[in-house]
Amino acid sequence: MAIDRLIIRIAIGAVVLLFALAFALRADTVESTGSIEISAPPDVVWATLVDPGQRHFWMESVTAAVPTVGAYGSAASSMMLSVSQEGVMRHIYEDVDTSAPPLLLQTSIDDPQGVLQLSTTYELRPVGAGGVRTRLKISVTRGLDGFLAPYFAFVVKNRGDENVTYNLNAMKRLVESNL
Repeated sequence: MAIDRLIIRIAIGAVVLLFALAFALRADTVESTGSIEISAPPDVVWATLVDPGQRHFWMESVTAAVPTVGAYGSAASSMMLSVSQEGVMRHIYEDVDTSAPPLLLQTSIDDPQGVLQLSTTYELRPVGAGGVRTRLKISVTRGLDGFLAPYFAFVVKNRGDENVTYNLNAMKRLVESNL
């Protein structure tokens, strides 16, 4: 009996310690970054990047994209993304914060359900003589909210890195297959 109570007290103490440690080390944001070289000039990569009809080919989980304000890719434009994650379909809105064609696009997503806050930067840089290739860099900052956010930071970071890698490789395949 005394041993059982001691084990329970130790287990409770360990859980409290883990919660305190996770709270102290919590992250409000998680960043994922990656880059890839694409055998096409920046204007060709840019055209694919801002074409809503191409979005579902290179962005994981996106099944459709519909412009809602302005021509997507221009300043202050936005689009609705239909996203399927683990069998659940949701609609989220992506706004263009900064646009400098064909070199820089900064977007933000604020999920109406309050689950997802993303800030994404797409940087396109000409590579090689004559700029016939493009270095595409994607940086995504995910906002973490709520009491349990510290516990999910590691999972969110790993999944975010996988998404960036997937999106970069899919963009490369899409652009290069259309040349």
